[in-house]
Amino acid sequence: MDELFESVKLILVFLAFAVTAFTLYTGWRTMRNIKTMDRKSNEQLKEIISDRSKQFTFGAAIEELKKRNEDFSEVLPHLLAMSTSKNKADRLLGWGMLETNFPEVTKEIEYDPMQPTEDALKFLNSLKAKLAEQA
Repeated sequence: MDELFESVKLILVFLAFAVTAFTLYTGWRTMRNIKTMDRKSNEQLKEIISDRSKQFTFGAAIEELKKRNEDFSEVLPHLLAMSTSKNKADRLLGWGMLETNFPEVTKEIEYDPMQPTEDALKFLNSLKAKLAEQA
């Protein structure tokens, strides 16, 4: 029995090490991507903000486009979609990015991303629909 326990313990230690190494590597890559935003072209930055899988770095991409006085309004529909998501983390991130980068939109509504009201969701969805019509 002790031999089984020791082999399971060894496997668990290895798995913990592998998960930790992967997490550290992923964090390092994300930080490296954020720190190198100033070296990216405007097109690369716009690709980042239009790619939903890169939501941890698109805030830095928006900030870099702001520094360059470039238009980043194409991210608005994505942020509205995130703000009305069923996922709380997406709503928090989306609403925070909206408040930071589009205050003219967020000042019109009282919204709590943790517990959105039906009226707030209707308003945000109407904005999404209006933007889709204009596109």
